[in-house]
Amino acid sequence: MMMKLWFGRAPVGRAPYLRHGVGLLLVMYLLDSVILFLDAGVWITPWSYLSPSLAMRLDGIHSAKLSFLLMAIASLPFIWVGVSMSVRRAQHAGLSP
Repeated sequence: MMMKLWFGRAPVGRAPYLRHGVGLLLVMYLLDSVILFLDAGVWITPWSYLSPSLAMRLDGIHSAKLSFLLMAIASLPFIWVGVSMSVRRAQHAGLSP
């Protein structure tokens, strides 16, 4: 069921869109935090992770070399699912995808 919602062509309702979006955000935060901790020994707080300021997110983690590449690669499936679900959610809501 989850895989059909994430990678299929089924319409996406409001509640599943919200639930899966928040769930995937939490998984992505944990994954990025673990990658950064293993590389630089630093934990990202949820507040700095959600901050739109790049300077705030990068403050104190200048020693991380491999983290940024690994986090970018790890984010690709999340981006794919997010865009796919957003387009299908817009179609289901009667908006232009």
